[in-house]
Amino acid sequence: AGQATRGRAVAAAATTRRRLSTERAEDPASSNLLDAFLRAEASTAEALVPYFEANMPDAYFRLVDEADQLRHLRAIASLFDATSGRPAGDDDVELRVAGVGQSRHVTYASVGNRRGTLAKQAARMVAEGVDVRQAHVFTSADDALCLNVFTIADDASEAAPPDEETLAKHLAYAKARGGDGFWAEAAV
Repeated sequence: AGQATRGRAVAAAATTRRRLSTERAEDPASSNLLDAFLRAEASTAEALVPYFEANMPDAYFRLVDEADQLRHLRAIASLFDATSGRPAGDDDVELRVAGVGQSRHVTYASVGNRRGTLAKQAARMVAEGVDVRQAHVFTSADDALCLNVFTIADDASEAAPPDEETLAKHLAYAKARGGDGFWAEAAV
């Protein structure tokens, strides 16, 4: 799956480069800017995908489908420093994906595993009135990237959230598995 994802990311960058090169404006400055942008995009993709595959927990690749992995990679690219080969800076990226006939997702990508990150993200969704059905919290092995994926309800007709006892069991399990890509207490 890793080679396929890497191949698709590089192929997507090449396809974009070809398409945009044929649609270029006649302005040489625009052409130079586009060429520089496409080189940077390809360089980032070539460094990001191996980093991502090596550092994200196995649970991420089991639980997140390939289409969403590619969406995440595109979002994370804005946080990634190809020179250092890892995410850098203090920025966060929010990605909202509304699947057709599927669950909708809100994904937050954050540089580092900072205390309070998950709590702030959850509070923001509560303030917006978003009905969160599930959350997957993923932290890279080097703690340089935190990727939190929330599944949200499409409407009120969906099943009611689990009771307190069920939630307590899931929380206990997550705490016991901390550090295995399930939950990092520092992120809460």
